[in-house]
Amino acid sequence: MPLSVIVDRARGLLQWKIEAKQLRLEVQIEEDLPMLAADPDQLQQVLVNLLLNACDASDPGLSLSITGRATDAEQVAIAVVDHGCGIAAEHMNAVFDPF
Repeated sequence: MPLSVIVDRARGLLQWKIEAKQLRLEVQIEEDLPMLAADPDQLQQVLVNLLLNACDASDPGLSLSITGRATDAEQVAIAVVDHGCGIAAEHMNAVFDPF
């Protein structure tokens, strides 16, 4: 499944939250990316989780972005970027701890 379809599905699931927080979501997915060797549902869930975190960290009116680009003929890089406050220094040592 093309990355653009997976991103569109994730965006559709969270459109209500993006609109409620008055955020702008910018999507830039290169055309003609190689097919992904990944489970599309799992990748969608990763994107949903990242976007939820980005929405929660962002103040109204800020922007979020998702980019997808080929790094070579067989690899794709995906980035989700927000302009939120980030993680407080006192919590950095626990970011990989299980809940």
